[in-house]
Amino acid sequence: MSRTIVWFRQDLRLHDNEALTEAIRIADELLPVFIFDIDPGRWSVPRANFLIESVTDLRRQLRAGGSDLIIRIGKPDEILYRLALETKSQWVYCNRERTHDEVKVQDRLEQQLWTIGRELRYTRGKMLYYTSDLPFPVTHCPDSFISFRKEVEPILSVRQPLPSPVNITPLVPRIEPGAIPTLETILPGRQAIEASGLAGGETAGLNALTEVGIEQGSPDFPMTGSRFSPWLAMGCLSPKRV
Repeated sequence: MSRTIVWFRQDLRLHDNEALTEAIRIADELLPVFIFDIDPGRWSVPRANFLIESVTDLRRQLRAGGSDLIIRIGKPDEILYRLALETKSQWVYCNRERTHDEVKVQDRLEQQLWTIGRELRYTRGKMLYYTSDLPFPVTHCPDSFISFRKEVEPILSVRQPLPSPVNITPLVPRIEPGAIPTLETILPGRQAIEASGLAGGETAGLNALTEVGIEQGSPDFPMTGSRFSPWLAMGCLSPKRV
């Protein structure tokens, strides 16, 4: 039996999720995992609320597909190393992150997994274009977005987003899924604020896209990319889908 962990990070969705799609393709058993790396200095109340809602929505969708989302709190590299060891998972799949703190975590995890003969496999899930599709080597990428757009947009189409999986590989038996933490757990002593009107999660993000399709013919409708920025930032929406 092949077994793999899917480490959800800032890609809290089923549609156009390469890590999830690849893991389902190769594995007999799947462990979808999200880890709350609680550092109060990194979180505001609105962001924490949005994250909790997004993870809750992801778990609901995975359960509807016959799987579940394993929730843990702590250091991702340490928790994933232990999970891989305990469950005898051959791989950990994740979408690669590019920011400083996230890169340090994934580098540590990769080194730890190698010590037990396991492999961290990266996919790309945050960018609009694939580097292999660009009309120039990525090292020759223009310095400004305007120049990039002028060179790329007339000759290169955005790939179609990957579909959401219908039947998800079953969860490994005898694994405790864990509870989604509350706002008080993430930010002790901080009070919840009134809802901003933007619910977190893939379902809410896709509903917002549907509203755009319905309302974009109205002269009063503000068609701006920033409308979707919260869902894009948390990975609830794919840039290719938008």
